Amino acid sequence: MNPKNIKKFAGSKRSSKHIVAIPLILFTLLVTLLGQSVYAHPVQGSALVNSQEKSAARERTPLIKKTVHAIYEGQADGHTVEVSVYGEPIALQFKQGLEAKISSLESGDAVVITYTVQKFVDDPVVLLCNLLSIRKLESGGVKYTTF
Repeated sequence: MNPKNIKKFAGSKRSSKHIVAIPLILFTLLVTLLGQSVYAHPVQGSALVNSQEKSAARERTPLIKKTVHAIYEGQADGHTVEVSVYGEPIALQFKQGLEAKISSLESGDAVVITYTVQKFVDDPVVLLCNLLSIRKLESGGVKYTTF
């Protein structure tokens, strides 16, 4: 055979690159689409409800009520404040009735707080702290006493 005929039969280098590239692109596209369909399953509503029920049903330790002197550090979000008790920061959840008192406080104010503490029996690291009352001390600073 004549070398010119072989070149016509086999094609140029450019067309051979296209022959290899097109199936590779199609294969990549196919794998991508199949991979997304495997991992893109919607979350089952019942699975979410079951996890919430388990969280609500977790056994907790007895509720402990504390009243202490603290330093108000500030508001973390719309329902959480941070205070320092004995130099340790504590995040406390609060209800709507305390918003007026909290908005009048400034960072560094000495306060007296009453709050509850509770833990999960199976996870003693997680603290559930709820602020019941907060009052600014007028003078004299913080006295670290617990009543």
